[in-house]
Amino acid sequence: MFSIGMATPYFADLITTSGFLHFLLSIPSSILSYIVAIILGIFFIRLFFYILFASKTWKHKEKITFAELTKISEATNQKIPFFTILIPALDEADVIQNTILNISNINYPRYLYQLTIIVDEKERLKAQPGQNTTRAVVEQTIEKCRVQMPDFNLNFIEVPYDFDGKINGRCLGYEVPSTKGRGLNYALSHLTPETDFCAFFDAEASPNPDSFLAVAKHYLLDNQKMVFQLPVFQIRNFWSLSAFCKTAALGQCFSHQYALPFIFLFLPFVGGTNMFLHRSVIENGEGFDNNILTEDIEIGIRLYIDYKQWPVFLPYPSTEQTPQTRKAYHRQRYRWGYGFMQTLRKLFLELKDKNLEKAKRIRVKKMILSSLAHGPFDWIIYYPLTLAAALLFVLRIFKSIFASIILYRFSLVTVIPWNPINDALSFFIMFFPIPTLFFLGFLLKHYWKFINFYNFDTKNIRKQLGQWILFILFLAPLIASYYVFPYVHAAINFLQNPRQKKTWVKTKRTKEG
Repeated sequence: MFSIGMATPYFADLITTSGFLHFLLSIPSSILSYIVAIILGIFFIRLFFYILFASKTWKHKEKITFAELTKISEATNQKIPFFTILIPALDEADVIQNTILNISNINYPRYLYQLTIIVDEKERLKAQPGQNTTRAVVEQTIEKCRVQMPDFNLNFIEVPYDFDGKINGRCLGYEVPSTKGRGLNYALSHLTPETDFCAFFDAEASPNPDSFLAVAKHYLLDNQKMVFQLPVFQIRNFWSLSAFCKTAALGQCFSHQYALPFIFLFLPFVGGTNMFLHRSVIENGEGFDNNILTEDIEIGIRLYIDYKQWPVFLPYPSTEQTPQTRKAYHRQRYRWGYGFMQTLRKLFLELKDKNLEKAKRIRVKKMILSSLAHGPFDWIIYYPLTLAAALLFVLRIFKSIFASIILYRFSLVTVIPWNPINDALSFFIMFFPIPTLFFLGFLLKHYWKFINFYNFDTKNIRKQLGQWILFILFLAPLIASYYVFPYVHAAINFLQNPRQKKTWVKTKRTKEG
């Protein structure tokens, strides 16, 4: 049998005679690794400051009661806000009923809010015989609620197939592509008179029960605050995700809890879900830009530029789903990145307006700089760093196995002399996934209570955890750069043809019990 002892001299001879292997082993990875480590270290230090800053925000999370809200209302001589909750739902028959039931249980009097589901006529017109449409599920749920919860104000509005997509817009007589912004603008054009705030959620959202009380309290205490953004933890379908997307879900939760409060110092980031806008800032503006793939970030920036409204971050997270597969993840993040670039282009075009007043021009410039810093610049720096880190990981393992561990004792091998410090660094890099695993394990424990366990038994969960651990230890270090790749991909494609229109593609949901 061909043993390791017999193979070692063979590898020694191969390395000394192979030009390719000689090249790999002669790459000065120590210097490169130090450079990459320093830059990545700066990124991690930044994350540390994120955590310190955000911790103060989350410490101020209050348990608010309606009685307290009533006292503030009487003291300030203001009415308690009435909320209209808007949920755009295209092809959401699998999840919309659960979302409706979740919202019916929020900690806010039912006479002070209504829920409007926005369905699309095109879904109904194109449905196959026997297919369950979103509208059909909503109508069935309305009938159930009339019996079980007669005080729950639930309704739906259907966007005509030919609606032009603008707030207070018109029907054109021909089919118009569906976008989230288009559906929202149609609903905003038909707000009921009692509406004070519009609350926006995705079709699979589960709001924090106290979020409406928190927004109402902050508004009553300062009615100049008209835009609120609350965090979103996209982790509820954790056990339906691939190992790649499990890691992405935990990263998204971490960023919304710890990075988002810090980013709000520089960028009026609103995420389109768990978002609250006062009626006045919507009606005085142009609604959502239905030509931009991320209508949420665009409206957040525009509300600051036009009305000097900066979003207020409140630590009351809702939960949602993460795309199930790497392909779906790429499609969603690509849309986010492309929409961000569209928003940047709109800002640059606005800056060219010679009639733009001075104060507004200053705000536009501020938004351009902040958007560049927290968008394309971040992506362009982080992506090659993660690629370099993956290369170093592979290179270090290769050198450790073939040079330091097996071949350093052979006099013929002079490519890399044995160096204890160098080898220690190699082993550190080789085993770096282990602390990463512990960190992700800590995050999983932290967000465990937000995960839906319906239809998953202990055996299945243990199997998934084992597969995920193997992914973190052996694959994640090699493909870490892919988590930011969709944004870089979107930026490159946008710069190649900024005027090209991209079609909005919705994210497929996971059916929940």
